Amino acid sequence: MLPQNPFIVRREIAYGEPFCDREREMAIFLESADSDEALCLLSPRRYGKSSLVNQVLGRLAEKGWITLRLDMMTIRSLKGLVESLEQKRLEASSQWTRIKEGASNLASRVSPQMRIDLETGSPTFSLSLSGPRAGEEDAVVAVLERISNLPRSLQRPVCFAIDEFQEVAGLEPKQRLVGIIRSAFQRRSRGFLPIYLGSMRHMLKLMFENENAPFYRSARMLELKELGVQDFAQFMNSQFRETLGRSMPPEVGRATATIFGGHPHALNLTASRLWTSLQLVNQYDPPVVREVWKEIVSTLIHEERAYYQQINRTLSRPALNVLANIARRGVVAEPYSTQFARECQLTPGQIQTALRLLIKEDKVVESEEGYMVLDPLEAICLKTESVSPDVLHAELERSLEHSGE
Repeated sequence: MLPQNPFIVRREIAYGEPFCDREREMAIFLESADSDEALCLLSPRRYGKSSLVNQVLGRLAEKGWITLRLDMMTIRSLKGLVESLEQKRLEASSQWTRIKEGASNLASRVSPQMRIDLETGSPTFSLSLSGPRAGEEDAVVAVLERISNLPRSLQRPVCFAIDEFQEVAGLEPKQRLVGIIRSAFQRRSRGFLPIYLGSMRHMLKLMFENENAPFYRSARMLELKELGVQDFAQFMNSQFRETLGRSMPPEVGRATATIFGGHPHALNLTASRLWTSLQLVNQYDPPVVREVWKEIVSTLIHEERAYYQQINRTLSRPALNVLANIARRGVVAEPYSTQFARECQLTPGQIQTALRLLIKEDKVVESEEGYMVLDPLEAICLKTESVSPDVLHAELERSLEHSGE
């Protein structure tokens, strides 16, 4: 039987599958569970938020918790939210008697409709909402209170993870929904742990760190960072040994993490492609590994550059110009200086406008050192945009040599 590629790409990593590091973050999650402290996890897309939460929920389930997930990206209306929340509440109640009880006690303006799937024999549940918009909001309040009090009714702790939480702001035009959720979860019973996940960093920080926002200081903020160079190198090498019985040249894992700035998606994808390529040719000599690695990394940078160009197509030309120049420098401490303005061929006023947009769109972040591109994978794609393939290969070779020292 052929070994299975241990590096999971293009999907969430399930509990029990090979997962790199994040022990610090998992410890924080488990501390929050023990203390009943709500938690907000934020990071750019493709950093592994959902995969990390899978590991956390798996550990909690082993400790007797009921675990639920709700993806706000799939919800388009208040009615859809009520239906999804009620489905999750019923999901937590495994016995048929609890499902019947849940249907009969739903809020007065929510009409439950239940049927049995003739093929599977399992019950399905849907809702129809009557009345004006105020009735929909009443239904949201009712179902939120019921789900946040599940630990009391089920006599078991419940963890409820809400993916892409920032999307709730767009479900209701007067934006009362955020306050409704905060109010309901403030009254939650002990043992109910809300986890908010999101990829729009700027918006989530406004929701949870702005003193005028309903969710101000209502959850512990945890920002998912890049993977450490040594952590990934050790993980990559251990997976090669366990599945193929081969060790990688130590510089390969370190150079991968260094080139991509610890970006989890890029690291896992590089390792996955390298594993497949080497397993097919069945050659593991260091010179062969290094050449295959350089080709994989070059191709990945080219592919990802096209991806970022597509998602950045709505940015203004000055903003794209500033973004590219920040990427080339790495960190820009004085963005309004004459020298940087000359490099961008923009006025300080235009740079200021561009920076506001880039920060709002989570493309650039301000640190103590200055402004930098938030996504390290996007930064390397921008930095190498005008670099020829030969020059890129030479740079990759230098990275290998430096990582082997």
